[in-house]
Amino acid sequence: MKTQVTWVISDLHRSHQFESVLERLREKKVELSFVLINMAGSPFEEFLKLQHWTVSHITYSGIRHMLKALSKCFHHFRVNNTKVVHCHLLKANFIGLLAAKLYGTKKRIYTRHHSTFHHIYSKKGVWLDRFINGLATHIVSISPGVSRVLTERECVQPTKVHLIPHGFDFNDLNRFSPFTLNNQRPTIGVVSRFIEWKGVQYTIGAFKMVLKKFPDAQLKLYGGQGPFREEIHRCFDSIPVGSYEVIEDCSDMEMAYAEMDVYVHVPIDSSLEAFGQTYVESSAMEIPSVFTLSGIAHEFVKHEYNALVVNYQDSNEIYRSIIRLLEDRKLANKLVQQARLDVLEKFSVDAQVLQLEFLYS
Repeated sequence: MKTQVTWVISDLHRSHQFESVLERLREKKVELSFVLINMAGSPFEEFLKLQHWTVSHITYSGIRHMLKALSKCFHHFRVNNTKVVHCHLLKANFIGLLAAKLYGTKKRIYTRHHSTFHHIYSKKGVWLDRFINGLATHIVSISPGVSRVLTERECVQPTKVHLIPHGFDFNDLNRFSPFTLNNQRPTIGVVSRFIEWKGVQYTIGAFKMVLKKFPDAQLKLYGGQGPFREEIHRCFDSIPVGSYEVIEDCSDMEMAYAEMDVYVHVPIDSSLEAFGQTYVESSAMEIPSVFTLSGIAHEFVKHEYNALVVNYQDSNEIYRSIIRLLEDRKLANKLVQQARLDVLEKFSVDAQVLQLEFLYS
């Protein structure tokens, strides 16, 4: 007999990682249905429709919509005989867990997709996190760093926290050809929303120095949206037009990674990144990478073993590492081969699905 599980998700455009997990969960002893908040018409909704899953929609932009949102959740839970509720992202956590608590659902789960962001930038957010922690019976932590935030900073009982890192379908992350450097026009790649703590501004600072040695180098930034957008665009003022490109919407990230000669991801401290799936993706795609250690990188990234690790907020060191990878092809090849082996071993989607199935049972 299958367990009736409802996922409640908010404000998500698309997630290939979620899709890989869900495709495998349907083969397990789990019957899935979905409540989507502010996601009508999204590519993710289209994916669910193609799978013929039951989907309910909620529009929510403030507390005035709360009663209607709770009512829709109640109706969905009742019609689908929901036994387990699993919530993802902040609005879904708040609405979905509160509805499940009031409805009487005994197993109320949420996945914690952020780390110390509220502790640093939003004290009100910390109070909301604590309220959500109280509503949940089980919390999925996506990295050991997130587990520490929950247990040490927010005083969640360790028995309530279940470490289940993201898993990936590596068949979808294969570099098209062995790593070959474009010495004439090397491409430096970034995949990140434009948020201050992601550190994109330090990569741009490093790229300005790269241009002095490689005048035809290209900087490609995938993501290109977020609250730090204006500040990031001001950083381009002294860079020649044509030397950089901002790609706001990229549906084929495999192709994007494959165009890169060096990849850079440099969050500004050790804890703000909750997971950082781009660490795993770029490693799986065998892109020579420059990283700061944040989120899941603490668990597998090692300097001069599978990547080059730099200090936080240090454009000069990022620049030196980029140049080193561009000029030392033997080193670059050694790093990418080890990086792919490491992520294939540690981040299997099948392992994640088995852990979720056990949690739901």
